[in-house]
Amino acid sequence: MQSQQLGQSSLYFADKYLQNPAYAGFDRSLSLLAGYRTQWLGLERNPVSQIISAHMPVYALNGGVGINLVNEFLGAEKTLRLSMSYNYVINNDLGTWSAGMRLGMVQKSLDGALLRTPFGIYEGNQINHQDPILPEQLVSGTNWFSSLGVFYQAEVFQGGVSLEYLNSPRVHFNGVEGGSVKMLPTMVLFGEYGFPLADLLEVYPSMLFKSDFRQWQVDLAAQAVYQDRYLVGLGWRGLTAHTLDALVFHVGLYVNEHLKIVYAYDVPLSSLGVNSTGSHELVLHYNLNKIIGLGLPPRIIYSPRY
Repeated sequence: MQSQQLGQSSLYFADKYLQNPAYAGFDRSLSLLAGYRTQWLGLERNPVSQIISAHMPVYALNGGVGINLVNEFLGAEKTLRLSMSYNYVINNDLGTWSAGMRLGMVQKSLDGALLRTPFGIYEGNQINHQDPILPEQLVSGTNWFSSLGVFYQAEVFQGGVSLEYLNSPRVHFNGVEGGSVKMLPTMVLFGEYGFPLADLLEVYPSMLFKSDFRQWQVDLAAQAVYQDRYLVGLGWRGLTAHTLDALVFHVGLYVNEHLKIVYAYDVPLSSLGVNSTGSHELVLHYNLNKIIGLGLPPRIIYSPRY
């Protein structure tokens, strides 16, 4: 079996801060985002993720700060992550450069009552997995984690690379001897290029590469924005027989200067398509579009001439 620990997202280009802590503040103002994804509908206890994040530039600190909350459900497992970040930003003739770090807590829960083993005993209300490592009730554990990232933005290109779960935290389940989950360091590489295709029409091809240095996955997407308001695009996940997952359609609307709504539907291309009707994802993005504090005002110098 092959799997991943970081949640999946078809709208990765709409939430760059989730992928990289060094992106905080690049939206030039207070940026609020809420995301919801339900993956592989039709499968029992299919993956579901909920995301809330906020980030903004802090000019007095020469950078940006942010906070992120991720809640994920997958089968008998639940993962809750809460983190905060800071990134230092430098501007020069080549563009804007940023380096940031994210620190947070990760909690994992496992409902052992939902698990079944080949030699387990399950009669009436009795649950006995015949396995000393597997719990027979709801258990959980918590640990801290760290992430590092760098990000670059120029007039037509932006991209970055981050390393999630840098400290390889191991979450031990309470009351289960030997029961634990190790979070593997995962590299996330993102790139996006924008260019005008016609009057009032711009195209933004992008790429997301993820790897835990054992397995890897690639997402490709291209979105067209018309009149700076209407968005439509296509995406593709997987380049090999083992990583092929979905064809993605997404649409979006810039409701006004503050609010953007983006929706994606994944058409399954892997063998899961036999039992799944696809995946749905929705992102709401609010940008205050107002500068919040430019740091301390300059000192007042009194002149005796006036």
